[in-house]
Amino acid sequence: MIADRVPTPARRLRRSGDVQSVYVVPELRDSRIGATLLEALAPLATGMTLPPPLTRGIMSSI
Repeated sequence: MIADRVPTPARRLRRSGDVQSVYVVPELRDSRIGATLLEALAPLATGMTLPPPLTRGIMSSI
């Protein structure tokens, strides 16, 4: 999801992106598929002038 944020005097257009609740089927867990997805999204976010992705989650899911 990409959302507009409240503007500041220095930045009239502000956006942020959000990825939540990514489900991985059991047979693909522990294969780094979630990390691979986030690594692929990082350059896209940069190209769209979004802030770099932050990761938060259960340690077993990262």
